[in-house]
Amino acid sequence: MDKNTCYDLFRESVVNKKPLYDQRTNYNMEKLVKFKMELSNLLDTYVKLKQVLCYKAIQGKRYLQLKIKLINVSKQVLMIYLEQGQEVYIPPELS
Repeated sequence: MDKNTCYDLFRESVVNKKPLYDQRTNYNMEKLVKFKMELSNLLDTYVKLKQVLCYKAIQGKRYLQLKIKLINVSKQVLMIYLEQGQEVYIPPELS
């Protein structure tokens, strides 16, 4: 795991009595908020893509493009959860 991408997990970690991150509260909170917003946007995109594909409103080339986009978003969400050390649900798009 990379400490630069796992903000929730390593935010308050201390090694040899030194904090793993800068103690500038605003700086850390900006990173945390940015990370949470990115995850929220990815999850919203995932849900919207799933809905469009479930309605079967799109066919042909656009369907394939949306399906590929859905797989990419699923990978990104999976990686974020793995980096955070959270319990991971493997979506059907990746199995």
